Amino acid sequence: LPAVPCQGHVAEFFPHLFLRPEAMRHYGLGRFPGRTIYSYERRRPFLELLRGVASGSRPLRELLEVRGLEEEVEGVISLMEALRLDRRTLYPGINVPNLGVISNLPPWATVEAPAYVDASGIHPLSLGSMPTALTGVMAQRLAQYEVTIDAALTGDRELALQALLIDGYLRSIDAAEEMLDDFLDAERRWLPEYWFS
Repeated sequence: LPAVPCQGHVAEFFPHLFLRPEAMRHYGLGRFPGRTIYSYERRRPFLELLRGVASGSRPLRELLEVRGLEEEVEGVISLMEALRLDRRTLYPGINVPNLGVISNLPPWATVEAPAYVDASGIHPLSLGSMPTALTGVMAQRLAQYEVTIDAALTGDRELALQALLIDGYLRSIDAAEEMLDDFLDAERRWLPEYWFS
């Protein structure tokens, strides 16, 4: 069973496409989150509704009636039904721990893979090995995640800068330092004190 991500999802692994307007036009790509469901402007009107549904003060059916969220909402409900009602259902892409799903990626990686879902859990299909060219791309992304996690757990500013630079979207160390400063300033109240000592 092949995995079929959308162009924009694949393109996020190739920053040079997003840094060149002619490449974006050629491949029909837009800036993320753009018009996607992840756009804050698209989600802002639903914030109160989502909080109400989460707290139980508003019924779930209101969320089902929101235009533009149908696919996400139906997918989540279908997933919950498969788990609760033991309806063995195949999903084309679920984020799971690798644990052998893709044989040439580390087991600690999270991968998106087709999986069956039923009352006993999520059962990803084994996909074998990834082509060597893609393994190289994924190795860079996984290194970024590892460095990001280490930075988050230690408050190590140099590791945080390395993680930003590995990503490939920033054009300079100065830009990475500025972005890190902005992030730390904006998120200060949520971050452990060791980031600022």
